[in-house]
Amino acid sequence: MFRSPVDLLGKVLLVPFLLWHMFAVAIYSIPRDAKDVFSQWSRIDLLPAVTPYMYATSQWQLWNIFSPDPLRRVTAYRIEIQKDGLWQHLLIVDPSAFSLFRHATQMKLMGNILDEFRDNRAPLAGRYLSLLCAEYQIASDTPIHLIYDVYVLPLLDTPHTVTWWRQWEPEPFSTLGFTTTCP
Repeated sequence: MFRSPVDLLGKVLLVPFLLWHMFAVAIYSIPRDAKDVFSQWSRIDLLPAVTPYMYATSQWQLWNIFSPDPLRRVTAYRIEIQKDGLWQHLLIVDPSAFSLFRHATQMKLMGNILDEFRDNRAPLAGRYLSLLCAEYQIASDTPIHLIYDVYVLPLLDTPHTVTWWRQWEPEPFSTLGFTTTCP
């Protein structure tokens, strides 16, 4: 099979270009506040060489892919209904409530619609609870509420051992999120 010289030249030039591109993205992605020797060296000696390329190709966003400031708040949602004047457990929505492949999507959805820090969560939280009323066939006018069970992972200056993490106990707290009645 005959290949043209242009085809062959294109393939030969593609490999160094892809290697350059991967190198530039990797160097540009090193966190600016990293203090290790390699990071400081790359920031001084290599970053000036790759920055023009990153700007020219519009890949300059610093999204901090290494997540130096990760989320530390862990939230589960508890839904309870009132029967005979007492609140009774209906449902707990936490990471174990969903399959491995649905976990991230569902917990993100829950966080977005039931975010306890949102100014006006009543329409979404009310709709969510009314859908649960229908799904679980709860009698109309039954009070139903949503409780946030939260704990915060510690912010540590240095990595701790596996033994330390196994002994660490979270300090959970609960917040009443929203109360309504089933339609």
